[in-house]
Amino acid sequence: MIDPLAELVELLRAVGSDGYVVVGGLAVRLLAGERNARETRDVDIVAMSPGARDRILSHLRSRGYQVGATGGWHRAALAGTRRPMIDVATHPVVNPRTFEELTLREEPRIQTYEGVPIPFASANDLALLKLAAHRDQDIVDLLLLAAGLSARAIAQGAQHDDVERTAAEGAQTARLLVASGTLAGLVEELIGRPASDQELAAFDKLLSDLHKEGL
Repeated sequence: MIDPLAELVELLRAVGSDGYVVVGGLAVRLLAGERNARETRDVDIVAMSPGARDRILSHLRSRGYQVGATGGWHRAALAGTRRPMIDVATHPVVNPRTFEELTLREEPRIQTYEGVPIPFASANDLALLKLAAHRDQDIVDLLLLAAGLSARAIAQGAQHDDVERTAAEGAQTARLLVASGTLAGLVEELIGRPASDQELAAFDKLLSDLHKEGL
């Protein structure tokens, strides 16, 4: 499998970085660092306008990708290759499970790789997306990001987008994984090492702060 980060760099070199924000596992990797990266096999990118979406999808089709649409996302795959799948959403981001829309509110962060600027979602914006999805890997990603998160900013974003119930379900899922002891095994499975005491303490504080904010 080609490294999804290398695929992203190649893609943004072709279509430009303006108008796009990276989310998903790659954004966690860019925020939390390589040591904390869980393996991801796709590229999740948000087109901040319909024009940006059409530009990237047109480029992918020109390269032979098959593009399908489901749940507010377009998925592009190049059959017969080891290239990662590329998932493209239009802003605001649709939660494919509930079809609720979530807004990226904060300015994206930018890192440059091989001369290509990569804009990726802020930790708080990414955390709300993760809470709304609340799959096992999303909860592990929240753990990795916890030390840099603001429960208040996350709760305010959930309130503005009217997704408090979904975000609260995500927070409760995380609490249950911690209480059952299941989270420890998930962390080792997904990132290949145990969670540190500092990470666990930051996660506990985040979950407590989210509860105080109504989530």
